[in-house]
Parts: sequence; structure tokens; C-alpha cells
Amino acid sequence: MPVFVGAGTSSFMKGSDGVGVSTATTTQRNALSGVRQGQLIYNETTNLMEYYNGTTWVPIDTAPTVSSVNNTNITETQIAAGFDLVITGNFFKSGATVQFVGNDGTSHTSPTVAVNSTTQITARVHTSVSNSNEPYDVKVTNPSGLAGNLEDAFNINAKPVWNTNTGNVATITDGATGTHATLSASDPEGDTITYSGTVGGGLSLNSTTGNITGDPTNVNSSTTLSFTANATSSGINTTSRSFSIVVNPVLDGTNSSRAASNAAAIYALGTRTNGYYWIKGDGTRAARLMYCFMDAQWGGGGGWMVVANHDGAKEQDQGHQPRVTARTDQIGSDDGSGNPGQSSMVPEKSFSVDMVGVPYTKFIHMAYPNSNMSSVNTSNWLQTVGPSAYYACSFNSSQTIPTTVSYTTADFNNTGLTLAWGGSNRARRLNYTSQGYSWPKAFAVASANSGGDGTFRLNGSSASAANYPVWICYNSLSSGTGTGTFSFTDSTSGGTQSATGFDDFQDGSGMGDGWQVEGQGNNYARGFPSLVALQ
Repeated sequence: MPVFVGAGTSSFMKGSDGVGVSTATTTQRNALSGVRQGQLIYNETTNLMEYYNGTTWVPIDTAPTVSSVNNTNITETQIAAGFDLVITGNFFKSGATVQFVGNDGTSHTSPTVAVNSTTQITARVHTSVSNSNEPYDVKVTNPSGLAGNLEDAFNINAKPVWNTNTGNVATITDGATGTHATLSASDPEGDTITYSGTVGGGLSLNSTTGNITGDPTNVNSSTTLSFTANATSSGINTTSRSFSIVVNPVLDGTNSSRAASNAAAIYALGTRTNGYYWIKGDGTRAARLMYCFMDAQWGGGGGWMVVANHDGAKEQDQGHQPRVTARTDQIGSDDGSGNPGQSSMVPEKSFSVDMVGVPYTKFIHMAYPNSNMSSVNTSNWLQTVGPSAYYACSFNSSQTIPTTVSYTTADFNNTGLTLAWGGSNRARRLNYTSQGYSWPKAFAVASANSGGDGTFRLNGSSASAANYPVWICYNSLSSGTGTGTFSFTDSTSGGTQSATGFDDFQDGSGMGDGWQVEGQGNNYARGFPSLVALQ
């Protein structure tokens, strides 16, 4: 059994096994009393010789040296995933700790350290290590407190940083082309960035430029495309961000969900095909079909809506009475009430469409031949040379049709317009012989000069009561009532009058047959079917 000689006054131990210094655990050492400066012990807890300097016990050890690490440019992605740095050196002791010291002096202690051998340590890089304080020193501290340091051991290859804010990056229509948006990110080290992600909806993200391009898939309502884009550098450093693009339907009138405010708006999109389109005006009422002239050669330019038609085969009050109207009790066709369908909006049928909230600036009332009336074709509405007779006027600002039973529009700003078909002016304007080609003042839906709705009246009442309120275009006001009128038909069929087609309305307010068609003579096209179109 060894004997400690002079406990508290010396460090000498002797026994059958030889001579040496005292041995003690850290706990035993700390319990010693009367220890003198220069006394030695062997600490069984740390396996190190220690001496007492008069104040504390100081281990006698060789400081570790750090010579290299296995990665000098660690990516931010690796650190986030949990990166173990292999440290090579000498004199590493079990229980050693590892710290990563930034260029600002901030120390980040490794959360897990494995001393693989006296020459190798594996240490997890703390997640708080970032590129903001690179380069980093690696410091290994043995249990003795002696430490070794490798300066500027590694840098951090940081993730890309997005320049484009998260959220909506573009609001487009489903008819948009070209580049809709550009996503942008930068890399702190200036490394090349690649972009990835699935946008959807017919759009794609360019991996090099960050441009979002493509032909959007058609939608029937405002649709949000939400997607995640990735910016990647060094093949591994990836930063993700959420974005969105709002795709709105092009209001091209192809279905009720894509209804346009008027035909001119559809024409402005580049549409040049005549046909039936959905129109909604200001949205006061549901979208409805209208036949629209979109051919740029029709009437000096497309974007016209056929809003009322008379078949030229019957009196106005027989079947449906056509009016330019914004009232649900006045719309319909020979097939019935309500918004007319496509089969009801053909030349052989009288009809009126709902014009509530539909803006327009230009007006035409035109007569056309009674031929192949079951469909719209070049024998009637689409004659390439233009109408048989017409008068056209315009306003300087947008107008809408009033919703009262009777009404008058504001006065036209421009009258007696000559329009072109097929690139040539059509010299078939209607001339009120006492007033000239600029005779129209306004158009209206009018009651007789007594009875009925009194919002707007005619200076006449000799038509049958069933004719009122009647659509007319008039030349002037007489005591506030319309006179010098023209309509889809005359009020009666007596004499030269035509109660079944294109004529002045002689209920006491008409032109008295005093009208003619440019280049064709008096009362040319009387009795023809006719339509009113607005642009």
C-alpha cells in the first residue's frame, strides 16, 4: 500500500511499487489542505501532472496543434443540414472542445465533438456560423485548458439572397405574351445562380435569366398561380421563396365569363371575326349575346353591335317590336321575351337586345336586302359593298341607353357621317330633303304626344296604340316633342307608306315622305328590313 508522506506539505509518495508523486482525483485534490506552492500531484481524473502555483493547480501538458480541416469553403446549406468538420492536428485529448471564431472575435462552440484520435477530431459546425464574419479560426482546447488554433481555417459559401420580394410579381391576362415577370437573386460570393420551380398555368421559369414566360392557360375568372421558386448557387446552396401571378381572363366575349363591356373593347384586342359575342356592359345585368361586326372593312372599322333588328316583313307591333332599349320588359325577339339567343338574332327575325350599361359613341340605322334571311351572310348584313341605305352619327363622349320606358339620347355631336365598306365610302346616306344629310338630332324611344309614359313624346299620335312607345330617330323638337322622325317602319300602310319596313314614321311627326337616299332617289329602300348598330 503506497504511503503519502507529509500530506499537505510535500508531494512525495513511496511504496513497494517505487517512488513517485502523489495521485488524486480532482475531488480529492480539491480537498487537500496545507498545500504549498510548487507541490506536484498526478490527477487521475485528467490523467495529467499538475503543480500548485500558490493559487491554483496548473496542469502540465502539451498544447494541441491544429494543422488543417477537410473543407475550407463550407456551404450554408451544409451547415443547415448539420455539417461535421474533420480537424487534423496533434496532441488532441479526450474531452477536447472545439470553437469556431469569427473575424469579429465571436466564438461559436461546436455542439458535438468526437476525438477520433490524438491527431483527428470530428466537430459539428454550429448553425450560427455564417458568412457575415468569415473567415473562421478553428480552436481546439484540451481538458488541460491548453489550446491550439488554426487561423482563417474556412469560409462560408452563403446561400443566394432574393432581390425579388415574396408575393405577387405580376397581374396579367390570359392573352398576354412575352415576359410576364423576372425573378432576381444574388449570391454573396458572386457565384452563378440558377433558378428552378414550377409556375404552372402554361407559364415557365427560365433557369438562367429568371424570366417567367409562356402563353397563360385561359381562365374564366381571376386566378392566382402560387408557386415556389428556388435560387441555387454552387450546385447546392438553395434559397426558396414563394411567389404568385394573378391571371385574369381576356374579356374577348367568347363566353359569358369572358364577356366584354362592348364590341369595341373586343375589337381593340385584335379580334376581326364577325359573329356572336358576349357583352356585359358595366355588369348591371348578366352578360348577353350580341351579333358583332368585327371586320375592319365593315362601316369604317369593326366593333359594332347589332342592338335591334326589324325583319321588314310585318308591322312593328306584330311579333316583337324592335327598340334600342335598356329595359327587360322591352327586350326579346319574335321567338319570345328575354335576351334573344343566337338563333333569334338573324335577319328574318325582329329582336332587341339589352343595352343597359353598354357604352357606345357611334350609331347607324341601315337598310339591307331581303335575301337569305335565315342567317347572317353577304346577302344581307354583310354585303361587301355596304348597306342599301343608312344614316350614321356619333357622340364625342361615351353614352349609355336610359332605362326609362321612353327616353331620348343627347344630341349627336357629329351627323351625316359617310362610312366605308371594303375600303370605299358608301354613298347611300339618307337625306331628309328639307334638312340635308345632317338631319338627325338624336334617337329615342318615344310615346305618343298624349297618354303613355311621358319621359319623351312625339309630335304625333295617329299610329295604333300598340306601336307606342316606338323607336325613332328625329330631326328636331317642337314644343319639346320629337318631329321629323324615321323608324323601322311607317305608322300605317296607306298610300306610299310602308308599315312593314324602312320608312319615316308618319303618325304626325314624320317626314311626310320627304326623304331620299344618296344617289338613288326618293324613298329608295322603303320597306326594306333594317337594323340599328352601335359602336
